[in-house]
Amino acid sequence: MKIVFVSEFDSSDIKSWSGTPYYMKKLYEKIFDEVECIQTPFYKKIKGSPENRLREIGRFVSNRVKNCDPDIVVCQGNSAIPFLDCVEPIVYWHDSTWYALSKKDFKTFSRTSPHLKNWDQEALNNCSLAIFASDWVAEGVLKNYEIPPSKVYVLPFGSNFDNDRTVDSIKDFLKIRNRDCCNLAFMGVDWNRKGLPLAVELTEYLNKQLGLKSRLRIIGCNPTHTLIRNCPFVTFEGFLDKGNSVTLNRFKRILRETHFLVHPALFECFGCSLVEANSFGIPVIGTKVGGIPTIVRNDINGKLFSRNNFVESAARFVKTNFSNFNEMYCQLSLSSFNEYTTRLSWHVNGDKFKDIASKLVKS
Repeated sequence: MKIVFVSEFDSSDIKSWSGTPYYMKKLYEKIFDEVECIQTPFYKKIKGSPENRLREIGRFVSNRVKNCDPDIVVCQGNSAIPFLDCVEPIVYWHDSTWYALSKKDFKTFSRTSPHLKNWDQEALNNCSLAIFASDWVAEGVLKNYEIPPSKVYVLPFGSNFDNDRTVDSIKDFLKIRNRDCCNLAFMGVDWNRKGLPLAVELTEYLNKQLGLKSRLRIIGCNPTHTLIRNCPFVTFEGFLDKGNSVTLNRFKRILRETHFLVHPALFECFGCSLVEANSFGIPVIGTKVGGIPTIVRNDINGKLFSRNNFVESAARFVKTNFSNFNEMYCQLSLSSFNEYTTRLSWHVNGDKFKDIASKLVKS
């Protein structure tokens, strides 16, 4: 089967959109016979009204699809879909809609952003299948847009690290993870939305209130918040480029040493960093918002809490598991990796994607 992969980012660059288009491309090249890649023009660089911009993107992609003669067109992002003119089935695999990103109720969103609501609806109308990374986004689509339920699927994204780890790898990691100091990690560029202040509060609470020696390693951002900068239990690792072998190896070393990923997000459509943590046998401590519950199952690969009592509740969970390292923490780590290998990897969901796409072509 030949596909065209349409992305709003450079799928040859591991740094683009946290590496998701790059790993999507690698997946498609593995499961399909032939893959042609098309990067859309950047929406904001096109002049004119929202509709004119989408029409131009649609024309650009339509012309290139015709030259490729594929069996199916797969889109990451939806800017090409509303005016994509082709005879082949169009599959949309993404982590969000404009409505999901708006953080508003649907009535308010429709009133204040009618062009974005129409953009969503036209993309859903023109695609053959709409696949979302989380149940939360899929449920929002089914509840608020006109779309047959048979067109909507949920397939989580995978980890944007090469998958070279096994159960034995995780067991080796557990042997080197510190038993005297609990190593927490926070990953994210948009640190405020992803809840870094609460992650720092948790680390301080573990040290000062529960007497558990802990440290938080912050990856991907350089926050200016005074309380974060002055916290004695925090280490700033900066942005670690996965495209650079030196910083990539440093990134992997940090994850091998980490006991828990802390992700008390205010808002999150999905969260690839949570899957990446599980791929290293790291349980996730987070908040029950947006698409995170699709990834994290309580007491299996982490635990989710309300933001209102996150610090105290998460601290008790961390201390209980860490203090019972062999009986509880090691089992949680191994079950986190099992969730990754059986439910959250590109490999597993790639097979499901291929099956769905094959049926679509045959029909």
